[in-house]
Amino acid sequence: MNSFSKPFGYKFYTVSAWEKERKAATGGVGIMLGRKAQDHLISVERLSDRILKAQFRGNPAMTVLVAYAPIEATEAECKDTFYSQLRIAIESVAPHNFLAVFTDANARLGPDDNGQRLLEILEEYQLLAANTLFQKRKGKLWTWRSPQEALHQIDYILVRSKWRSSVTNCEAYGFFSSLYSDHRVVTAEVSLKLRKTKPASIREPKYISSDLACDESLQERYAVEVRNRYEALKHEDTDESSTDYDKFVTSSAEAAEKCLRKVPRQKKKVKFLDPRVAKVEKMWKRLLRPT
Repeated sequence: MNSFSKPFGYKFYTVSAWEKERKAATGGVGIMLGRKAQDHLISVERLSDRILKAQFRGNPAMTVLVAYAPIEATEAECKDTFYSQLRIAIESVAPHNFLAVFTDANARLGPDDNGQRLLEILEEYQLLAANTLFQKRKGKLWTWRSPQEALHQIDYILVRSKWRSSVTNCEAYGFFSSLYSDHRVVTAEVSLKLRKTKPASIREPKYISSDLACDESLQERYAVEVRNRYEALKHEDTDESSTDYDKFVTSSAEAAEKCLRKVPRQKKKVKFLDPRVAKVEKMWKRLLRPT
């Protein structure tokens, strides 16, 4: 795993693979992150020469897989290895995460071998190819120009079908010609409805205060506990914002915990909204009532 800092605060993480005999690249993927993405980055992990995994904190959390598939003419064994590793990578992502797979799939969705393999991945894991979901002119669809000048769609952004409505646009752009690549940039716009994490609610215990009304010894013990704790707080508490009233409330709560019985918790009665269910329940209660 390599990382390189770029101008304007960007950071580039790469995974490279080399064929020793010819000194030629046989794999290699990367992901470039801006400052905001770096702030939310949890980890970047090399899963293989062709697959990279990046995880981001958020609500929901986001996982990005960057995958570079073998070309159509590659041996079946190499393809089997890649798609097996891709399956393992997808299965490692928590089901509630927003998953995006950025892939040079080297596949046209259709009867070709790579196309069939990609379709199997989509069906197995309920994924959608986002750049096939929107009606676009042809100039916004193709992603690769072949040496024979033919235009094909072989690069995709895959998302889980449960997030279909969150993807508002996906298309290819051709104005990055300065990169000198036969592939074009594919972008997606995603709108997520974020939820704030609710803090865990602390249920305050309730006490049976009516016991004080009929038990003089309990009254005396309770009063002593309140007085002693109040005096102790006056000497211990260094917080200037804490008033005498705050100290009294704290003293009373602690005295109640020591002296009084807790109100027993009651199970909530299930209410049936369907009147037919309520009618049957009422009938059974009447039949089971002792005579």
